[in-house]
Amino acid sequence: MKLVESYVFRRAICGIPTNSLNKTFANLSKEIDKDRYLESLKAAFLLKDSYRRFPLDEEFRREFVVKDVYNFRNRNYLLRKLENYDRKEPVKVEDYTIEHILPQNEDLSPAWRQELGERWREVQKQYLHTVGNLTLTGYNSELSDRPFHEKRDMKGGFRDSPIRLNRGLANREHWNEDEIRERADELADLAIQVWRAPGLPAEVLAQYGEEEQEEQQYTLEYHLNGIPAATLEMFEHLRKRILNLDASVKEAVRQDSIAYRSTNINFVRVKPRSSYVLGRALRGAAQVPTAPPASSLGHPPRPRPRLFLRALPPQARASGESRRAP
Repeated sequence: MKLVESYVFRRAICGIPTNSLNKTFANLSKEIDKDRYLESLKAAFLLKDSYRRFPLDEEFRREFVVKDVYNFRNRNYLLRKLENYDRKEPVKVEDYTIEHILPQNEDLSPAWRQELGERWREVQKQYLHTVGNLTLTGYNSELSDRPFHEKRDMKGGFRDSPIRLNRGLANREHWNEDEIRERADELADLAIQVWRAPGLPAEVLAQYGEEEQEEQQYTLEYHLNGIPAATLEMFEHLRKRILNLDASVKEAVRQDSIAYRSTNINFVRVKPRSSYVLGRALRGAAQVPTAPPASSLGHPPRPRPRLFLRALPPQARASGESRRAP
C-alpha cells in the first residue's frame, strides 16, 4: 500500500495526468508474480514509462520544491505526512492553520523588503506558496505580517512551537530567498523518505526489463522509413486497433518486427512492407481479426495464423474495392 500511495502522490506533485490510473491499477495484478510479489511489484512500477511512470527521486525533488503547495488540493495531507513522519503521537493538522513565513501581503513592510533585498517582489512571487515558505501554527492572526525575527521570538512563535515543521525556523537569523530554498531542500529530503520510490538491484530489474532494453535500440521510423503512404495508413489503422484492445498492451519495436504484448507476453508481430502489412499471431493469443493467405483458404487454421493486408491504389480505395495479397 505504501508503494501505491507513493506512486499516486509523487505523480500528483509532478503534475502527471491521472486519467490512466484506473487502467494502470486494473492491470497491475497481471504484472505481478505471486511467488515474488514485492519484487515484481517494484519492477512493474519501475518499468512504467511516459505518463504511467513512477517519478524517481530526482524528478520528485525538482517538482516538490517549486510546487504551489498552498493551492494544492492535497496540501493538508502533504503537511500532515511531513509533520507526523516517524512520530508516535501524531498532530492533527486540521487543528492548525497554514502560515506563510514570508507574508502574502503584496505591500510588504520596509523590514521585509530589506530582508529580501532589491528583488523582493520577484522573490515573494516565486516562493510565496512553495513548501519552503509554509508551516503550521495556531497563532496565525498574531503572527500576521510581522518581521521574521518577531515571528520567531514572540509567544506562540516558531521557537515556542511544538510543531516539528517549525524546528528548523527557530535557529534561523534571516528569512530570504536562500533560506527558503535551503528549507525546501530539507523538506524534500524528508519527503523522499515519507513517499519512497521502489528500489531494485540493476541485475534484478534487468530480468524483468530485458525486452524494454531491446526496444530502446529501434524506433518505428526504422521500419516505416520509405513505406508508401497507403501502406503507412493501413499500418497506423491496425496499430491503433491493437493498442486500443486494452490499457496493458504495449508496443515493442524490434530489429525484425514490431511486437505487441500484454502482461509481458507477445501476442502479435507486425512487419510493414512496401505494398502490404504482414502480421503474425503468437501463442494463439491474438485478439485482432486475422485472415489467412488466399492459398490456405478452405484449410484448417494454423496454430500461428498470419494476417495479410494489401495496400490498394487510391482509386481502388475510393471505390471500396478490396483484395488480398497473393
